[in-house]
Amino acid sequence: MIYLYHYEVINGTKSEKVIINKELKNIKELDALREKIEEEEGCWETNFSNERIKVKDVNFTFQER
Repeated sequence: MIYLYHYEVINGTKSEKVIINKELKNIKELDALREKIEEEEGCWETNFSNERIKVKDVNFTFQER
């Protein structure tokens, strides 16, 4: 299974949707991505800048191709 995904970063009252042009070959890659976000203490680097923002919640959206 291949998933295309984006995630929505919820930072206080700010909500930013970040689209990632990446394909996940299996669900284990998603688990690795979730772990990476948690390991980085809720910080994530956006595609649009080098600024690291605090992440309070991350919602993933999937599309199976």
